[in-house]
Amino acid sequence: MKQFFSIAFLIFAQQTLAQQTPLTTIFWNNYSTLNPAMTGLNNKHEAAINFRDQWDNVTGAPRTLIASYGTQLDQIGGGIGVNYTYDKIGLNTQNMATLNYSYHLKINENNVLSFGVGLAFSHLAVDYVWFSPTPMPDPYLPTASKDNAFSINLGAVYKAKKFTLGISSTEVNEARYSKLNFQMRRHFYFFGDYTVDLTSKFALKPQVMFRTDLNVSSVDFNLLATYNKKAWLGASLRTDNSFAIIAGYDFLEKIRVGYAYEVTSSLLNNGNSNTHEIVLGFFIR
Repeated sequence: MKQFFSIAFLIFAQQTLAQQTPLTTIFWNNYSTLNPAMTGLNNKHEAAINFRDQWDNVTGAPRTLIASYGTQLDQIGGGIGVNYTYDKIGLNTQNMATLNYSYHLKINENNVLSFGVGLAFSHLAVDYVWFSPTPMPDPYLPTASKDNAFSINLGAVYKAKKFTLGISSTEVNEARYSKLNFQMRRHFYFFGDYTVDLTSKFALKPQVMFRTDLNVSSVDFNLLATYNKKAWLGASLRTDNSFAIIAGYDFLEKIRVGYAYEVTSSLLNNGNSNTHEIVLGFFIR
């Protein structure tokens, strides 16, 4: 049985690695990591953390930590921010730090068009001892290998009172890790949400996130129900392999706590290998 799940993991990991970048369900908590134009757009100060434990009982399964901070600066007519991403899956461990800048073009009181650019520095390490063809590490294989690379992210966002639309590209320059003989692919993201007020306190917010590297694509369809702009509960359906329940609460519109429980419809889903995601947010409007 253990061999079965190891093989299943390797098969499914190929699909995940093919897209190369970390995957999150509550992506809007750290949206500037996917689209630098979101930097400083919603709040005067904003800090956020996403932690994702994917396929929790599978050895070598993805573990992801994303942290970000962004602020509005009237002096530059936009925002600046920083992101940090830790992503580990099997052999690979990646640490990435990104500096973001956004320019906010205010159309009127409720509508803003934002453009953003991000410059990222990434360290990628491969541990060849993690998976060996023999019980002991193969002396003819290197025990570790690592390299660094720079990458560029670009994005644009249109934010209105009731909806938000965004388009972005990460790894625009398709950074190459020469020592590892590995090259990133350019990724594209399309995002949209719309708020439907049912009463003075209840609202529905459908969301769509499309991801592609022109090789692997997926779409998230989310529906969130919110109460008094504080409590939120919803569901997420990803076209490739998963369904998630999402819940959270925004305290005093300053502190966010959220959780997603994701069920994977694949060989890995034996009832004990699902995904947990925890998010925190801190805001000053």
